[in-house]
Amino acid sequence: MMMNLLITILLILISVTDGRSSLRGAHDKPRRSLETLTSLNNTWQATELAYNAGTTAQPIDTTYPITLNFNSSRMSGSNGCNRYFGSYEQLSENSFSTGSFASTRKYCAAVRLQEFNYMTFIRDRIFFYEVDTVDGTLKLYDAYNKTNKEYNAEHLVGVFNVSDTQ
Repeated sequence: MMMNLLITILLILISVTDGRSSLRGAHDKPRRSLETLTSLNNTWQATELAYNAGTTAQPIDTTYPITLNFNSSRMSGSNGCNRYFGSYEQLSENSFSTGSFASTRKYCAAVRLQEFNYMTFIRDRIFFYEVDTVDGTLKLYDAYNKTNKEYNAEHLVGVFNVSDTQ
């Protein structure tokens, strides 16, 4: 009797555990993140950015550093004065998309335009990326050229070095 009760409890536990995945609908897909790509698990500091579509990445003033940090399915960092955070999703082995971001609201007149430009740059976008093992940089590329309506992994839009200040 006791043995039958234990077997019944075990079968119930197994079916509940296994049933979790079967309860998901066909339209639900697991969210993939960059957490398995240890090459991105750093705090990165921007050195070049192309804030406007179709422009080439230009060196930026690092007096008020822009940083980027990947952690599980969240991104965070500093946009020069304020902290920001939001989500991203890995689309392929070398691309990810970003969503909207929240930010602290400290007023910094000296970097107001930089903050606005960077948040516009990083928000609601698809990026191709590569981590250059020779110089240790993270390079972001435009993933979508709206003019030609095609993906364009050749257009460099951002360069980030591993930050000294973690």
